[in-house]
Formats: sequence, structure tokens, C-alpha cells
Amino acid sequence: MTPVPLPEIILSKLEREHRGKDFAIHIEELLDALKSDNPQLTNRKLREGYENLPVHGTNEGLFVPGSLREKQELIELCEKKIRAYARKRRALKNYTVKEEPMQMRLPL
Repeated sequence: MTPVPLPEIILSKLEREHRGKDFAIHIEELLDALKSDNPQLTNRKLREGYENLPVHGTNEGLFVPGSLREKQELIELCEKKIRAYARKRRALKNYTVKEEPMQMRLPL
């Protein structure tokens, strides 16, 4: 019997019990729930397991979209974040680092 891949396990649980932001689960709770079948599962491995899934996280926890409207809202939010990161990246690339040694500055 072939073991079920972690991403499938995660998606199955979230689709069954955590569809929509009102039903989000904290990552620690999800980790505890999945550790019963996979005791060596770590927080890092769990995060890697859902990074390519339609999983969204808020302060309330992780969930998959519960409706087409919620899915569209999450897509728009991701696009806003992409644009914001692109602006920040551009600003950092254009920034000139000062060459003067920092230890020469006097404390305020």
C-alpha cells in the first residue's frame, strides 16, 4: 500500500473540516491532528506540505476557500501583495547603500 502524500492529507482535512475563514484551524492544532498518523511531522514539514495548495492563512488560522466569492477575494488579496512586494523590491534595488562606516556616527 502506497502512503498518501502529505499535501493530499492536508487538503483532504481542510476541505472536510476547514472550508471558509470562519472555520480556520490554527497551525498548531492542525499539526497535532496530523501527528497522530505521522509522529515525526514538524511545523516546517507541514508548511512545506501546504505551500502549493489553495490554503490561506489569517490570524485565525488556516483554511481553504469556502465559496467562489471567498476564493476570488483571496486571489485579489494575493495580487495586491504581489504588487506591494514588487514595489518594495524595486525600491530596494534602486536604493544606494551609503559607503561611510556606521561606527563613525555619533549616538543621538
